[in-house]
Amino acid sequence: MFDNIISSLGLFNPAANANIHVDSRRAPRHDGMQVQVMIGRRGYKVHDWSRNGISFDTPDHKWNVGRVYYEQTAVPEMVPGKVEKMTLRFSLLQGSIDIPVEAEILRNDGERTVAQLSPLSKEMARKFDRVIDSFNAQKFMESQTLQA
Repeated sequence: MFDNIISSLGLFNPAANANIHVDSRRAPRHDGMQVQVMIGRRGYKVHDWSRNGISFDTPDHKWNVGRVYYEQTAVPEMVPGKVEKMTLRFSLLQGSIDIPVEAEILRNDGERTVAQLSPLSKEMARKFDRVIDSFNAQKFMESQTLQA
């Protein structure tokens, strides 16, 4: 009887309550204010990121077809299903940290690209941990400053 009451209230089933948002992500998302994705030696604005994926401005792969700007390689086209090499460059208080990754392109609408990161090596996972720790420390420091 007690189980029926609990289940009817939706306490153990968040999907039963329309006011509760169920997030199926494996890792929390962070805003992209202090990170760039580097592809073909060019940086692109990141909208949000996590240890598992990234959302960023879609690079225009036709910008340097003639290699006018002395780039060694043209910017790759972001085709869903394709795996691309990229570097995530985080700007932290202590300097910047670059994390080279491979990511599978999931979606590309012409303005924004969404990619899922390939599994990280232990070294790259440690770098991500340092980045997240640094962001948390910076947010804590900002919360302790006096607002005038």
